[in-house]
Amino acid sequence: MQEQQQPPQPMLAGGKTATGRVFLVSEILKDLRGGKLQSQEEMAFACSDQKIRVSIASIKRAETGKPVIYRVARELARYFNVPVQTLIRPEEKSAMVVPESVN
Repeated sequence: MQEQQQPPQPMLAGGKTATGRVFLVSEILKDLRGGKLQSQEEMAFACSDQKIRVSIASIKRAETGKPVIYRVARELARYFNVPVQTLIRPEEKSAMVVPESVN
């Protein structure tokens, strides 16, 4: 049985998709995980041990370039001890809307 491809998610302000998900930089995630010498499964267990709510499925989604919910991005940043913006794809960061002050 083949998995049906989902249509691309339209981007909204703040780097989120219409479903409230964000895209992460998979290369950075893989490098950070590799720096800990962990497989995806080992990382999922380590997250669980540290009470960080990230499943192996979420790790796989993030590392294959699929969108994840913002909570997963935040939890991964906490696990790797990096700012969450480090993990969010740059084109999404530039799409973030910064409100201008009104005089």
